[in-house]
Amino acid sequence: MRRHSQRRPRARVAAPALVLAALLATAGCADDGGATEQIELDASPSTAAPEEPDASAGADAGATDGSTDGADRTVPRDPRDGELIAGREPRRLDAEQRAVLDVHLAYWDERLRSFRTQRVDQDRVYELATGAAAEFVVSYSRELARQGHDQVGGAILGVRRVSVTGDRARVLTCFRNSAVDVDARTRKPVEPAVAFAQTTDLLVREGPDWRVTSTTLTSNDPCEYR
Repeated sequence: MRRHSQRRPRARVAAPALVLAALLATAGCADDGGATEQIELDASPSTAAPEEPDASAGADAGATDGSTDGADRTVPRDPRDGELIAGREPRRLDAEQRAVLDVHLAYWDERLRSFRTQRVDQDRVYELATGAAAEFVVSYSRELARQGHDQVGGAILGVRRVSVTGDRARVLTCFRNSAVDVDARTRKPVEPAVAFAQTTDLLVREGPDWRVTSTTLTSNDPCEYR
């Protein structure tokens, strides 16, 4: 089973750790066609996100049999503790879409590793993200430490669509989640876990590199992730 790499956007191998509670429990749903907001602990809005790519141009995920890109692999139905697992993704991606998706998955892996450990590699974060998407990783990790909280659990990140228009890209996701914030001393949850989340994530090209600029929670409805 493929798990996403912590360090290199194009490496798709084993990775520890991750959680999603900050994403799932703290953001409101975005209206169709409205401006996106960075998901924040206190729901404070971010700066405006870049214009989204044309939704008509992109690669959609195909069959939901657990295989991706024509490879024969099985995605589990439930997340495993301490892991961010790559779920379904479009079977046919061109080189640009693949580059976008690799950076997107690497960002989520690094973001959630930072939340779990509360140790932030800022060089790595800013290699993968910019603006509010990068700043949130730093600020929320510090907030967890200040409150005396840890994050436990796991997530499966399914990708429903990758769209690229010029120097803008959009990734539509489906998360299957078991992650939750817990009190570091008692190990008891401080909030309920949310089983599903759908997000719209925007990226921009800066020089030769893609970087995540914003993540927007659009729904907590069940969705296809495998």
